[in-house]
Amino acid sequence: MRKYRTVIELVTEAEDRNEATDIAGEYLRGTLSSGIYMKCTTKPVSNYQRVVVLTAIAVFFVASAVLSHNTVKDSQDINGAQCIVGINACQPVMETSRSDAGGAFKDKWQEKETEKAIEYIKK
Repeated sequence: MRKYRTVIELVTEAEDRNEATDIAGEYLRGTLSSGIYMKCTTKPVSNYQRVVVLTAIAVFFVASAVLSHNTVKDSQDINGAQCIVGINACQPVMETSRSDAGGAFKDKWQEKETEKAIEYIKK
């Protein structure tokens, strides 16, 4: 359930503070019906926990956007090795990506996996 705060402002014509308080009390009891200007405002009570959580989420998204923008890497080939800007190492071209490797590597890999599977079944 949400909480609301209602503020009622009563403006009276009085000689001093005590008289103004007495007039406002009489008006609120219902014994006076005129001579008083009343202004009433109602607002939801702010939930500081919700504000803090929403602020933290917003900060997280902004920070992740900044970090992801800064970590976007451009790739380029340097001497046949795949290098990514922002990383201090170059990875050599993998055997499967070379055009001269053909299907030999894949066949060799499948043979090894088949042998492992057969050995496992034999146990």
